Amino acid sequence: SVKGDVIRITNATIANHGGNRVVLRIEFNGEAYGHVYLIGTPGMNVLTQTVFIGDLRWDSATEKVLLEVASWLHNASFRELVGDQAVFGVTSSTDRIKNLLTAALNRPLSPTVSLRSTMASVQGINVFAAADGLHVQAMSEGTVSVVLGESR
Repeated sequence: SVKGDVIRITNATIANHGGNRVVLRIEFNGEAYGHVYLIGTPGMNVLTQTVFIGDLRWDSATEKVLLEVASWLHNASFRELVGDQAVFGVTSSTDRIKNLLTAALNRPLSPTVSLRSTMASVQGINVFAAADGLHVQAMSEGTVSVVLGESR
């Protein structure tokens, strides 16, 4: 809501924009209806294990239309609202990776050689935009041992 003009965000999508930038397409209705495009840079908060979209700005075509048709929507508070909401947790994904690593690193290699491991942690440390989505770079800590001479 801006000075009595109210819109409701109905849908949002994210796509690669190139150069480690993404484009957010925000659909809305209310006092005005349609969609706008914001461009930003994905970032990683390693403390909260969340991905965010920072440095949001209007794409040039959206900015031109907003200035001509809906200048009340062309303000920092809308971009800040979108930025505050465009946050994605990665803990469930890193937990899944930890489980997959643990399974892959605790198995027999042959009748007399096996792997044994403990995975202390897996956490996201960086994010970048790729053609097929946002990729989170992860770091893991643990131990892996090769056990010889005993069968499982």
